[in-house]
Amino acid sequence: MDPFRRVRGGIASHLDVHERLFLARPFSDVAELLGHREPHTTLPDAAASSAGAGTSGGGAAPGDDDAAPADGSARPDGSAPSAGAARRGEGAPTGDDAVLAALDFVPSDAGPAGDRPPTDPALARLLPSMSEDEAIAGELRELTEAPLRADKIRRIMAVVDELDTPTGPRGSFFVRDGQEADVLRAVNDVRLVLGTRLGVGDTLADDELYARAEAAGKGASDGPDAVLEAMAILYTSLTWWQESLINALHTRPRSN
Repeated sequence: MDPFRRVRGGIASHLDVHERLFLARPFSDVAELLGHREPHTTLPDAAASSAGAGTSGGGAAPGDDDAAPADGSARPDGSAPSAGAARRGEGAPTGDDAVLAALDFVPSDAGPAGDRPPTDPALARLLPSMSEDEAIAGELRELTEAPLRADKIRRIMAVVDELDTPTGPRGSFFVRDGQEADVLRAVNDVRLVLGTRLGVGDTLADDELYARAEAAGKGASDGPDAVLEAMAILYTSLTWWQESLINALHTRPRSN
């Protein structure tokens, strides 16, 4: 996973096929959490048929002759966090597939609930009440929740589509000029869900979060620890990726 950098017409980040697959799963799950009902199948099929596609993380950065490097953003150890490798296949999930399946972002109240707030804590973070007055909050929710869900799903699925079929230079994930805010909001929504599931800021401190992510990079764990470590590495990877996009936004484009 490379940091975002300016390229002609926008900002791009190179991810190998397995990193794109690993990121596409939680984005698709959060869209489903919000009520999206169309299954996401494109990237797993592509990954299964192109094991050699893409380059490994840390390879050449995307761009062209006019690309200007962004101010790099990194984890505490100075490196880009790897999203890891995961493949979905037929039959019972094993290894990384089992970990991803165990994340299970989809609650029982994934659909609109009228004037009632969601019972799932992560969904409640995505769709907060707009007033402390219960009656007013219910009326506002009835008026605004459906379009809010639709806007969030649209932004998240646009990211999934770009992860499926990158349109940037040399097959990089591409954010066109003017689309930066949509991508940042989509990434932040997925981070909110992951952070809620992990208990970030509640039962989990930042140093413990990074320790879990680092442990995931050193070796596979079993059971609940594997799920927590996978979520931690997703959260820290998305945080780093989001920060690199913000840094690239502050990089002045090179004049022709």
